[in-house]
Order: sequence, then C-alpha cells, then structure tokens
Amino acid sequence: MDDMVRSIIGSQYGAALGMLVDTLENCCEDVWHLSSGNNPCWKIAYHTVFYAHLYMCTSEDEFSPAAFHYEDAQFLGTSPYPPFEKVRLDKPIQQSDVLNYTKHVLESSRKIEDIPMNVLLEPCVWPWIDRTLLELLCMSTRHIQHHTAQIQMLAQVRTEWRPSA
Repeated sequence: MDDMVRSIIGSQYGAALGMLVDTLENCCEDVWHLSSGNNPCWKIAYHTVFYAHLYMCTSEDEFSPAAFHYEDAQFLGTSPYPPFEKVRLDKPIQQSDVLNYTKHVLESSRKIEDIPMNVLLEPCVWPWIDRTLLELLCMSTRHIQHHTAQIQMLAQVRTEWRPSA
C-alpha cells in the first residue's frame, strides 16, 4: 500500500509539472508579458515552479533556487513577511530560463516515489506550513494546476493555442 501511495503522489506531481512544461513550451512571447490580475505570466510561472521545487524537498539543505533567482522573485502580490509590502519585480525572468528550470524540477520530482512513507507522514520541513509532507505535496499539485490553468487562459485569450489532452 505504501508503494502505491508514493507512486500515485509522485505520478500526479509529475503530471502537473508536465502540464506546466507543455504550457510554457507553447506560450508565445506576447503572452509571457500579459498579466492575470496584477501578475504577468512570467511571474506566475516562476512562482509556480519555485514553490513546486521547494515543497517537494525533504530538508532545507536539499533546496536551492534557480541560478537566475533574485530576491522576492517567487512572490505574487505582497511579501508574506512584515511589513507585508507589495513586491515589485521590474526585471522579467526569461521564458527559456523558467522552462528549463521547470524541466529540471519535473525530472527531480521522480524522487518523490522514493521518499519513505514515514517521511511523507511527518510534518514538512517548512515552519510556516502546518502539514505533513504528503499533504503538502497534494496541495502543491493543486497549486501547480491552478497556475498552469491561469497561464493557459492567458494564452487562449491571446492566441489560438489549446493545451494538449
């Protein structure tokens, strides 16, 4: 049963990241700079993959952000830390950088199936999240899907592209 649970959560996490890769590969330059709410597509995409990567880690030492990361690049809207100021990111991250990082995270996500069940059932290592790693991976899967759909919606409004089945 433990193997089945690990296999299911690993494959679903990977499938969600695969949808994001497909979306980013088909996202044209015009869409990359369009906004949904107050956030441009590039910011939504980087936020999504940054947290997908962070939340699949089983220790703080295991995580390091992408080489192109800069301070607060992962946040949407306001900083989650006092004084909760609006995050201003004037330097867009290149689509190819986010796509390559997403592919790296997708490849790394294969390790989820190897995480021992007792580790999946322990509290995650991130002190601001009161969940087990297993529940965090489920929540993160939904998070990836939510933002992938946001990017797809922007692409569909601007182009005739439709996600593959």
